[in-house]
Amino acid sequence: MSVNWKYFFWDSYKSDKPYYLKAGYGNKLSVKLRRELIKKIIRKFYSSGICVDIGCGSGIYCDILPTNYVGIDFVFEALTLLKQSCSNKYVCVACATDLPINDEISYLTISIEAVQYIKNFDLFFREVSRITKHGGIFIMIAPNPDSIQWILMQKIKGKSLFNFIDIPSTINALKKFNFSVLKIDSIFAPLFPLDYLNLMLDVKLPYNFIKTFSKSFVIVAKKI
Repeated sequence: MSVNWKYFFWDSYKSDKPYYLKAGYGNKLSVKLRRELIKKIIRKFYSSGICVDIGCGSGIYCDILPTNYVGIDFVFEALTLLKQSCSNKYVCVACATDLPINDEISYLTISIEAVQYIKNFDLFFREVSRITKHGGIFIMIAPNPDSIQWILMQKIKGKSLFNFIDIPSTINALKKFNFSVLKIDSIFAPLFPLDYLNLMLDVKLPYNFIKTFSKSFVIVAKKI
């Protein structure tokens, strides 16, 4: 069984749900954790230049991202909401596997909880590589199918409709398209104490720990 995600989010963004539910998150805290982690990553790895946000939705992260911002989503209604809150941002309706962006224009390319709605990962990473400048940074957050949270959830509720990509496959795809992985990090929710500890500390968590306990994984990579 497959889902027409474009229609799903079209319907969601036209509803009167809270903003975080419209974007596919279970609660406000999930958004807050991602916002804080993204800010921490940007402070460490990004200096200046155009930022391209692939799968930006209604722009719940655009206020913490660089001012030279381009938001891309396949749902017009989401971008309408983004423009209402961030009127000075450039936006474009497009698919993540066919971006209407010039080659090597982005100094910071991000994809936050969007890749699970994409069918062809190869095309996605090819486009990310094409638009990102040499020396530019790519930040990706995606559900971690190897985590105990997702494994237990699917045993209880049945197989997820997401098109999962795991950490090893993501690393291999990034290497294939000329990226060097700088950091692998985690969103542990609903194991929230681990999230707050991770935000306060700047340590390299063991790979197997991330793979087992991180509900969403975070990868920071540099175009080489």
